[in-house]
Amino acid sequence: MHVVVLERDAEPTQVVRSLGLHARSIELRDQRGLLERFLDHGTKCPVGGFFAGIDKPSPSVDTAYPYVLGIPQPVTDRLLTEQRRARTPTASPREVAEVTAEVG
Repeated sequence: MHVVVLERDAEPTQVVRSLGLHARSIELRDQRGLLERFLDHGTKCPVGGFFAGIDKPSPSVDTAYPYVLGIPQPVTDRLLTEQRRARTPTASPREVAEVTAEVG
């Protein structure tokens, strides 16, 4: 099977659109076996508030990851690209001979 991944941009952007991952994104990275690599490149930031030099913890959050993982967008993109390139398809539907997609 030959796989073509279409990207709109020729190169990953160096513009930082995101500075971190929230709990649900962290959970998804963990489910896919990617979390350790992200933790190695990020910084755990406690969730809560800050006023007049006083930290205010957040109310209890129903997650195993009650923090924001500070990690810049270009690092996230690089880690996901490395993971994608390390993978190959392992199975394909036997009934489908060809798939065509319109790109616009």
